[in-house]
Parts: sequence; structure tokens; C-alpha cells
Amino acid sequence: MVQIQTLKNRHSRSLALFFCLAALLVFAVAFLFINSNNSLTKKNNVEISQQKAESHTVVLGSSTVPFVEGEDYSLPDTVEAEDFSGYVCGNCDNSVSGSMWLGWNDFEPERGVYDWSSLESRLANLAAQGKTGSLHLQSITTGGYNPDNGISVSREVPDWIFTYYDLDPENLPTVGGTFNITVIPQWQPEIGGDFNNMVRALGEAYADDPRLESIYLHGISESRGEELWMTQPYLNTIEADWGLTPTVMYDWLSARMDAYTEAFAGVEYKVAWVGMGPSWFQGRTDFEGASTNLLYYAWSKGFGNRNGGIEFYFWHIEQTSWGSTVDDDGYIIIDEDSPNFDGRYWGEENEEYGEAWEWRYGSKHSDPYRYRMSVMRALQARMRWLWTSEAGEEINPGLSEYARLSFGKDVYNSPDAWTLLFESPISSYGVDQVRNFERWLLQRDITGGVTVPSLLYYFDAGAGSYTHYTARRTDIATGNNYIYFALDDSFIPTDTVQIKVEMIDNSQTDWHLEYYDNGGALASTTTISNSNDDRVKTYTFTIHDANFANQFDSDMDFRLVNDGPGDLTARWVRLIRISDTFPPATINDLTAE
Repeated sequence: MVQIQTLKNRHSRSLALFFCLAALLVFAVAFLFINSNNSLTKKNNVEISQQKAESHTVVLGSSTVPFVEGEDYSLPDTVEAEDFSGYVCGNCDNSVSGSMWLGWNDFEPERGVYDWSSLESRLANLAAQGKTGSLHLQSITTGGYNPDNGISVSREVPDWIFTYYDLDPENLPTVGGTFNITVIPQWQPEIGGDFNNMVRALGEAYADDPRLESIYLHGISESRGEELWMTQPYLNTIEADWGLTPTVMYDWLSARMDAYTEAFAGVEYKVAWVGMGPSWFQGRTDFEGASTNLLYYAWSKGFGNRNGGIEFYFWHIEQTSWGSTVDDDGYIIIDEDSPNFDGRYWGEENEEYGEAWEWRYGSKHSDPYRYRMSVMRALQARMRWLWTSEAGEEINPGLSEYARLSFGKDVYNSPDAWTLLFESPISSYGVDQVRNFERWLLQRDITGGVTVPSLLYYFDAGAGSYTHYTARRTDIATGNNYIYFALDDSFIPTDTVQIKVEMIDNSQTDWHLEYYDNGGALASTTTISNSNDDRVKTYTFTIHDANFANQFDSDMDFRLVNDGPGDLTARWVRLIRISDTFPPATINDLTAE
């Protein structure tokens, strides 16, 4: 095994995040549009979307190796979901908490007069379904509309705000963007103070109510006016005309955090700060610095974090709030000491699927691949929560249930560790290629095991061409017959483990798995003979005597061995602990002191 690197003190690269966003948006839309028109080039003729799992058994001599055609998300029957984790969705069958979108205007019809009836009715309705509620509390938007997709953004501020503070609804700050958003200048201390007073009253009424699972703490952005990011020219205009400087923004939102701290004292973990730090401010490093400081301030208050855009699963590869950076070889490294991983709210919104989102992503026929990559990225980032949708939960029920049981697990109590093999060129992170989503199981190229990216997807977006590889293979022609893996030292295996290898049967070759046993001898599993039928297959190797003690070169623990004559193509490899019981996460005390 190998100890995963801690990156708390590692210096982050300076990123031009807005330009990265724009490039990735072109990439993603091109991908989805081309895929929807069946003009995508697929080598090896392999269908990447989920196949229906069908059980089979390979019988070779006296040994058997079970496999399924398709993806295998099975876990031991004893695995249970973590407390304070799961899906958030109002009408989804698999959600533990229901989404509630309410605004300041719902709670304070007159200045200093509070009405919680809208929240109470929603909580009661969700409780009748056996669910808690997660509150999306909005406070700044006065309206917006996008004529291209017909989406309107409602006013979320009380009517009395305009008369009391003499605000002209026709002359308000605009953050523009997709929805042509206008907002009130809530950074003015008196207006912000009124909202903070409402938050304190809300906390007094509902902070300790077990029906209220979580609550968002917003900033300002082009995304319906909330979150925390802006682009030029709106950023420069709102600074020049309305006085929203980086210092003013920090003072405004840190004061809001202080109010939430008072309101949710003892249950601060319920609060999710909706800011990434550094966020997207189009090269304005002063605003990016203020955003970063706000993230750290939120963490110091005990709050969690919610990010956005996971449907574009490469957006946050190197991001402070994700505890995620990229090393010099392009591998994504997770900082296990990130405050987001210690039991507080940590999640994403992964709901943009189906016909309703074709205006952004193109045909929904590419939803299965995008959904899988997004969910796996969330699990790699150790998330506890995912907002989802009815369209999302129907895409891949096996994956959805697997993720539900995996949310919030730590390295000590997770039933499995895995690596999802891929390679994609994303030069914005200072490397030529970004590789793999890994969760306590690493794949690394070493002598004799230098892998080759496989299953090439090609996108011609007009503005440029892009490639994305969805698997890795051996390279027998250059003497690289192995794919090596290392298990995190903190992930202590049980006496019996299963290693599942999701592979593409696209070459006539034989292959097996090798490890060192308890006696220090090199051990081999049964050999698998591919049939070269271009099917996705997942083989399960059950091992009772493995000793993962860094005994291969470069501290690797086991390897896939390709015997030829063709090459072995693998996509997802995971190691499962077989145990009667799995303890709760070691850092998961959500009880107020």
C-alpha cells in the first residue's frame, strides 16, 4: 500500500478560471451535440453507456471467475448509508431530503414581521413522505428572464425593501448573465442587516428542528443572483456604480456568516456556504482573494460547502473547496485534511439531465456517460450530498444506489477503494493530460506498466478539436504488459477482499491478476481469455490471502497482467472489503455540544 499525499500546504497554481470555464463549456457542448447526432468516432466500437448487467461464470480448470456483462456496482449486504448524507430532491424516490426553494420575501412580508408558514407547509409535506428538507434560501434577486430557454427568475426580496430604502426597481445593479439578473445592493449595511435579522429569527425557530436537514448560505452571481461569482463587464460596472469592492464584498458576506453562526449555533454543520474560493471573477485577483478568504471564514465557523457545475465534471479539478489539485503527471490528488470532509455539509448539484436541459448540453442521449462521470467525481471528492432530479435518478439506478451507500464514507470505513481510468487533455491546469478519478486506490505508470489511453472520443467543435479517452490499456508492443495499482495505507483490508475489474473485451488476449500472499510469495489468479466481442465486462476475483504491503516496484500492491497476444483495456478497478459489519465514519459526530 502507499500513503496518499497530504496537500494542505501545497501552493495552488494560479488559474485563469473564467477562460478555463469557457473552453470547457465549448468542449462539453460539442461533445454532447456531436454524440447526439451519432457523428462521434468510437474506436473499438465499444458502447460506453451502461449495459444491462447479466451474470456469467468463466470456468477454467478447477477455478471459476464470475463476471457480469456491463457495470457492476454491488457492495456487501451489510453496508449502510452514513447519517447526514444522501440525495436531495423534492420528488425523487431515492432522496432522503427534499429541496425547498424559498426567498426572503416568503419570510418577511413586513419589516420585522416574520411568517414561517411557507417553510412549515413544505417541511410538513416532506415529513409526510418520510423526508427532511434542505432549504435553498434566496435573498438578493429582483428578477430575470432568458428568452432563449423561457426560464424566468422571480423576485426574492420583500416589496417593502423598495419603499423603505427608496430603491427604484427600474434602476438596480445588474449581474447580467444567462438570466439577465438584477439584484438589490444588499452589501449596503442597513439592507444586509435586515436580512441578517431575519436569518437570526429563522434560526431561533428552526435551527434545532430535525426536519430541516440543511440550508444554503448564498452570495452574488449571474446564476439566479446567488452563489458567488461574476464576469466582466458586470463586475466592473457594479463596482464603479454601486460600490461593491472586494473589501465591501468580504465585509458584507462575512457579516452574513456571523448571523448564520448565531442562528445555527450548535448545528453549524447544516449550513452550506455556496462559494468556492477562488471563484470565477475573470482575472480579478482582488475579488478572487476575497472569495478565498470567505471560504476559509465559512470553514472557521463550522459551515460546510456546496459547489456547482459538476455536470461538467472537469471544471473543479484544481479547486480549494474541493481539496483537489493536479500533480506534475496529471493525476488528481485529494487533500484528506480538507475541512469539507469532517462531517459538515459537503455536496454538489447534479440535476441537469433530461429534455429540460438539452438547451445547455445537447441531446439527452449522452446523459448516461455524463451522469456516471459526475457521480464518480463527487465520490472521489468525498462528498456527502448530491442534489438530483427525477430525470437524473432514472439514468443509472445501480450507480445511484451505490453512491447513496458510499456518500460520506472515509478511508477507514468505506467498503471499497477504486480508480476510474481515463485521460483527457486539459492544459489549463499546467499539465498536458489529466488522469483518473481515484478513491484510495491509485493507478500509476511504472517500468513495465506504462499504460496507454484507450477508447478515443473525438470532438470537432468548430473552434477546435478535442479528444477524451475513457479507459487505459497495456502496450504489449513496447513490453508494457502490466497495469499497476497501490492501495492507500490507511485503507486496511479485511482477510477476504474482492477485486472487480471492469474491462472492455476488445482484443483477443489472456490476462490475470497478481499480488503477494501472506507468505511473501507472488500469487496469481485464474487466467481470463477474452472473446473479443467488444462488450463491457466486470470480473470479480475473490482473494483470501493477499498482503498489500508495497511489495511491487514503486510501492505498488497488485497488478493486472496481460499475457497477450493482444492488449488488455480496463476502465474501472475497485477493491472491496468483505466484512460482516462496517463501522460508522470516524469523524462523524453531528450532535450539538
